[in-house]
Amino acid sequence: MPDVEIKRGDLLHVLPYSDDSFDYITCIEGLEHIENPHQALREFSRILRHRGHLILSIPNTLNIEERFKWLLYGYTSHFKPLSREYLKSLSDDFIGAEEIALHINPIAYPELRYMLEKYGFEILRLHRDKPKRNSWAYLPIVGLIRVLNRCQPEERRRERWASELQSDEILLGGNTLIIHAMKN
Repeated sequence: MPDVEIKRGDLLHVLPYSDDSFDYITCIEGLEHIENPHQALREFSRILRHRGHLILSIPNTLNIEERFKWLLYGYTSHFKPLSREYLKSLSDDFIGAEEIALHINPIAYPELRYMLEKYGFEILRLHRDKPKRNSWAYLPIVGLIRVLNRCQPEERRRERWASELQSDEILLGGNTLIIHAMKN
């Protein structure tokens, strides 16, 4: 489209846009690739108009399958150890730009929600990309997690975002968690 202006920006720095410039911002699979997601979210808040919408996604490291992988192996599918040996195996195209190819900053839902609230956002809805095919195998464990959660006092569940952390979108979600937030 000839009337669309495209500017180059860096999520680690000030973006080349004026305050309150946008009604919508989308950041798909980006925050886990940068060293400072706080800076990116601070900038999104700055350039988004009041009551503007932010759609972003992160790897869902808290779905039940990934929780088991963390328990068994000490890492998840999306955030494997970045050993020197592994880094050496990367294509020469990525040398010096590992953040493009790698997930370097694991961000789980609680950390993301904290950052969003810190920079003036309210989460409107969580979405999952698609349920994992083998989610049914984990249903007994999911049920146990939810029952144990209900044994905690309501105040503790509320202050620790238990309903979101036990939601189908997170616990039974697929590889990607999609967040729809609005700037207050």
